[in-house]
Amino acid sequence: MESVCKKNAENVCEVVLQILKKENILFSKINKSSSGFTNDVFLVDKSYVIKLTKDENKKDSLKKETNIYKSLSFNFIPQLIASGEFDGWTYLIISQINGESLYSIWHKLDDIKRRDIVKQMANILMKIHQSKVTKLPQKDIFDDWKSHWKAQIDDIINCLEKLRINNTKAINKLKNTLQFLDKNEYSLVYNDAHFDNFIYDKGKLFLIDFDRVLFCPIDYELMIIKSMCDQPWKFANEEDEKNVKKEDYQNVLGWLEEFYPKLFDIPFLKERIELYQFAYYFEQAYKKMDRTWLKDLLNDFAK
Repeated sequence: MESVCKKNAENVCEVVLQILKKENILFSKINKSSSGFTNDVFLVDKSYVIKLTKDENKKDSLKKETNIYKSLSFNFIPQLIASGEFDGWTYLIISQINGESLYSIWHKLDDIKRRDIVKQMANILMKIHQSKVTKLPQKDIFDDWKSHWKAQIDDIINCLEKLRINNTKAINKLKNTLQFLDKNEYSLVYNDAHFDNFIYDKGKLFLIDFDRVLFCPIDYELMIIKSMCDQPWKFANEEDEKNVKKEDYQNVLGWLEEFYPKLFDIPFLKERIELYQFAYYFEQAYKKMDRTWLKDLLNDFAK
């Protein structure tokens, strides 16, 4: 068998070869995927995907994804082939979903096809929300939403104090938003439903990458989806970004509500999503220590 996988400085390719041998998987070609940000990702022929990491800080995430594949058995997700440890590496092997990401084709489709795809998307998310997954890490279980967000808001205020950035109106609004978090329906939430994670093949939609899954209120699913619709280019990869136009995404939320009304039937949904989005972008801006971005976020939130 021939491998076209090139060895890198850590000789990851050799590890992949040894893992495939261990699992008795025959192959013709191995290619390193450019889409792996959390782990090293390799494509084995057009049949398998192998994810692996030696980073102790990332192993828990990969193990969580493994447990999710063990728990879910839908035909719209990859199937678990093997998982384990090898020479200090944690690995996961799943079936490869062949097709194109929605980002790569969305600009080519008419609204009839787009609406049908969002209908499939609604059905996929609904089934995930109705599922039970065991062995989620405790850090990914949020079964007291209001207390969680009180701590989050306190952290945001402390960060602003350290940077000596003050916006009284925005801070007061953050504190007042807690009153909208009393009623919650908890479920498994995919938490990364942008179009780079949906694969379309021969009229059927698939979902990949389950490392960000949480147990939390169902409406948190809308945070990434709405953020993508607001600024779709931010979630597209470099190759697809040039084809992204905001107007192509203007009907996505409306169609999603049509096919999954329960996801939107939540008291104070607008205020809740606004809080989620603010915190999501605040974390990014704070990591970059971008004071201008932080001030803009606060001013926009205060409006």
